[in-house]
Amino acid sequence: METIKFVIKKYYVFYLNQIIYLILIVCFLKLAGCSDSQDNNYSMNHLYSSSGTTSWVLHSLDDISSYQSVPTSDKATLVLIKGEYEHFQLVLRSETDDVFAVERLDKTDGVEFNCRAITGFEGHEDVLVPCNGSVKVSGNLAKLWITYHATSQATAGRYQETLVFSGATQKIYIEVILEVHAIILPETSSITTVFGIYTTHLMPQNSSSSEFENKYREMTDLLLSYRISPFSNIWPAVSSPYTWNDPRTMTYISDNRFSRIALPCYSLSEEELQSMLGSVMQNGLLDKSYIYVLDEPSSLDAYAQVKMYSDRIKKISPDLKTMVTFYKGPDGQGEGMDGFMKAFDYLRGSVRIFCTGYYALQNDEQNSKRCRENILPGEEWWTYACMSDKPGLSYNSSPIENRIVLWRCWKEQNTGFLYWSVNGFASTEPLASSTNLPAGDGVLVYPGRPFGSEVPLVSVRLERWRDGAEDYELLTMLENKKGRVFTQALLQRVYQNPLKYTNDPEEVEMFKTRLIREIES
Repeated sequence: METIKFVIKKYYVFYLNQIIYLILIVCFLKLAGCSDSQDNNYSMNHLYSSSGTTSWVLHSLDDISSYQSVPTSDKATLVLIKGEYEHFQLVLRSETDDVFAVERLDKTDGVEFNCRAITGFEGHEDVLVPCNGSVKVSGNLAKLWITYHATSQATAGRYQETLVFSGATQKIYIEVILEVHAIILPETSSITTVFGIYTTHLMPQNSSSSEFENKYREMTDLLLSYRISPFSNIWPAVSSPYTWNDPRTMTYISDNRFSRIALPCYSLSEEELQSMLGSVMQNGLLDKSYIYVLDEPSSLDAYAQVKMYSDRIKKISPDLKTMVTFYKGPDGQGEGMDGFMKAFDYLRGSVRIFCTGYYALQNDEQNSKRCRENILPGEEWWTYACMSDKPGLSYNSSPIENRIVLWRCWKEQNTGFLYWSVNGFASTEPLASSTNLPAGDGVLVYPGRPFGSEVPLVSVRLERWRDGAEDYELLTMLENKKGRVFTQALLQRVYQNPLKYTNDPEEVEMFKTRLIREIES
């Protein structure tokens, strides 16, 4: 009997020690988790959504209409540098239609949040409508565009937040991991990006001048926040929402976010032009300024007109740059690329910024090389996309093609990109696209009122384009640090030329993360 008691006691002590040992291990792991979180606020807790609800988390480059082809998920991870915007798409399904309040738990200091509903226009899910704190589930479904913005005040680290969507009887939880890096996006774009605004589409014709100014500034402010320098699409092409001699103009165009400033010319007298340019030079803005002389000249008479306008400008300010867009050579001077290249000869001496259409380049990098090598010191080569150009910004371009527009600019080494219009609708009341243009051409920002909003609404395509503009900055930073050959070798993995590039959003994400790691190394 004593032997039996001894054995029982022996095993009792053994198992008790094992239990205590396991408890100590669990406690250690929890403490380790807490210590890891001191620089990233990461929590192991996970909240589960109500039964009868489903969520899908998609990359910003995924086609949201195909959401059912990806697994359901309630987790998203975003990698950001300071100043950058990043996004994911979210599809919510509930058993009943409901209005869900949106709440953001464990907010990360210095990181801003925006939730917008992805809304259709003419058969395309493209309009981003602010949710303003609540999401309406209609037809048991809601499609959302979720944006995080790491401001300059954000602290580098890894963070966890939770988005809570609360309905009358249901809750949906989405876990968001934010990886913020200390790299800072430059305030001024490293590449010139200028987009046009149809000012006649901003307000009814009987609006007062102050109402027009407010709406015009609302649009120019919006574009500046997307790394775009605006200009009016109605001549004269100008960047300021105010008249040239309004005291507010110089203050406004001194904003560091302007990469280039379009100035008026035709409507000004010699004395007015001299006065304006004097103010521009006094404010140190001449190097950023340009005059958009003429759009797509084709006849020899049009080329002569360019020379006439440019000569007038040069007499007053020889250093002020003039710009012309063109996609073909002068009429009767030859066909194909050889005829196109003659435009440089006709424009040289009158123009210092040659802005060539993608149509002329025909997605052939050798044609781009000819343009680049034809540029003389003191001149610039820009490009522009319009119509059905791919990669481009019309509806016919894929999500990845929206993003890689500026990848192409970086690889082909042009120093500017122009887009002719962001609001080129045929009419705004009712809202309708032009039937004379490819679907989506010249339409990147929608008026708010047809969608129940009082502010202009950006498109999904513009968000993706800005992501590419942020990629451009990463490419430039890495080129400055490790050289062009090294940087181009990384780009080559996802983008070879305008006709060959990845279609995998995950490969794009890995490419961006690699850029950041290489810059930090």
